[in-house]
Amino acid sequence: MNQYSDKNSKTEVEATVVDVTEIFEEVPFHEGQRPVEENLNRVPDQDEAPIIGLVNKILIMGMREKASELHLEPEENKLVVRIRQGGNLRSLLDPLPKKMITPIINRLKVMVGLDITQTKIPQKGRLRKSYNGNPVYFFIHTLPSFYGEKIVVRIVESLTELPDLDTLISEKTTQAAIKALNKRKLGLILVTGPLYSGISTTLEALLAQQQKQELNLATVEDPIRRTFSGITQVEVDRDRNFTYAEALKSLSRQDVDVIMVDQIGDGVTAQAVLDAAHQGHLVLTSLSGKDSVSAIAQLSEWVKPSSLAENLSGIINQRLLRRVCPTCRLVHQPAKEELQQLRLSVRQRQSSHFYRANTLNQELIQQYRLKGRLCRQCNGAGYHGQVGVYEVLTINPSLRSAIAQGTETERLREAVLAQGMKTLINDALDQVLAGETTLEEFFRVFPDALFSLGQVQPVATLSPDFQKRLTDLEKSLADVNRSFVEFKKLMTATAPELNEEFIDESDEFSPQNLPIMALDDAEIDLSEVTLISDTQLYEEFANPEKWGAFKKEVTPRSPSMTPKPANSTVADLKSELAIDEFLLPDEDEQEGKEDTVIAPFKSIIDPW
Repeated sequence: MNQYSDKNSKTEVEATVVDVTEIFEEVPFHEGQRPVEENLNRVPDQDEAPIIGLVNKILIMGMREKASELHLEPEENKLVVRIRQGGNLRSLLDPLPKKMITPIINRLKVMVGLDITQTKIPQKGRLRKSYNGNPVYFFIHTLPSFYGEKIVVRIVESLTELPDLDTLISEKTTQAAIKALNKRKLGLILVTGPLYSGISTTLEALLAQQQKQELNLATVEDPIRRTFSGITQVEVDRDRNFTYAEALKSLSRQDVDVIMVDQIGDGVTAQAVLDAAHQGHLVLTSLSGKDSVSAIAQLSEWVKPSSLAENLSGIINQRLLRRVCPTCRLVHQPAKEELQQLRLSVRQRQSSHFYRANTLNQELIQQYRLKGRLCRQCNGAGYHGQVGVYEVLTINPSLRSAIAQGTETERLREAVLAQGMKTLINDALDQVLAGETTLEEFFRVFPDALFSLGQVQPVATLSPDFQKRLTDLEKSLADVNRSFVEFKKLMTATAPELNEEFIDESDEFSPQNLPIMALDDAEIDLSEVTLISDTQLYEEFANPEKWGAFKKEVTPRSPSMTPKPANSTVADLKSELAIDEFLLPDEDEQEGKEDTVIAPFKSIIDPW
């Protein structure tokens, strides 16, 4: 028996230190012995301290609630116990008295073999227990705080099978793009995103696809989260100088087809990963980052850009959104201004289903619980579970060249968007329109979404051929305007002398017989049909600033835009742009208003 003294309450609480065989060591299989598993369902003996049963109860309640994390947070006069469930953080128990803070924290530290005398430095450990006959891992991390040590327990249940990619990703286009990347025999596939965004689950799903092909698979992890049959799993041990680089070097001699590295954290690991990909392995790994371009920029600082460009096959960027509770969700009708900001087409507005979460405060949760009216699926949180959103970037020859040349980040981002990739924000917006999550959650995860939808997407949907056509048309119209100005000056200068001659239709200077050679400087090939504009439109085009505004207005935003031949007329362009639903005015807005749209081009028979 060890006694832990609580100085504030002047009481002593007894706790039994478990036998050393119960402690799950950091590297459990070094000597070929598996740790003895403790059954959490076991009722403590009468001579055991009550604190053991309480700690076991907290762990069991966390697993019953399908929590991913347990948070034990000391405060001035109490210990708060909360769980993270489906992305939501909520209370698990009523606050425990202050006198129980030290015994509970010490019990958890003893279970994982941490030093209970060290309270001023962070510590971490791992515990494996048996619950209902199934092994469960608990990753425990301590952090010194003002009122004591805060403990976060991450719960990882064992899986009999790897996650299924088809179940994980419902969007067919994204699913097909990821599967196409995963079919490659060599190269580097990178999964990016912030911490706790489902990266590990995505890597496991990619491994599951590879496992169906009867390949030699291996992982390098720190630490091992789950164990799977048919896969060689290697754990990094920095204390023994067994790093990621050393593990990858050893696996290269094991004839491994696919290697999964859980994360890249430094330049040495990044170089080792690229070396493995260069040697003919398919390497799956992750990097914490904002987006695909940021990940490329980070890797380019660690390794040679030419080496990165040669071996990088694709990048999967992802986030997790809280899924609105399907049981208690409420129908929501966004304001018209909100819909306009989202730039939804008519078809999207008609097929969308908007909901909002029925989130309750703590007072209402207690009242509803007492009345038996609290939602049993989300417990008043309004959200239950999570849904993933993805963007998949496949490295094509043009991007490979840009990466090898060390192109700056902004230029590289423009090149990525010009590829026509479906962005993360667009995928998240599709989940909102499908009723899987809410606009509130969408803007919580993507606070700059309106700027991205308004500025980035139109550029991303333009093909290089269409951009060239638009530029050529701009030059042609500028030449036409310059010719009109020159012709106007010519007619003004010769008007007094030619006034009477123009009355004679047979004169060689009549409008019908005016030679085209007078416009040689314009270098324009005028066909039988000439494009002209009315006076208002001509005056606007004569001003470069107004021409730039017009070009911005007619910039297409529809992904269905198909390139036309380079000799297309402006009338063809206007006809093509008319199908873009983003440019169609709202019927309600047009009622009772005068038509202020710029006059369209007119096509008439050549008067010259």
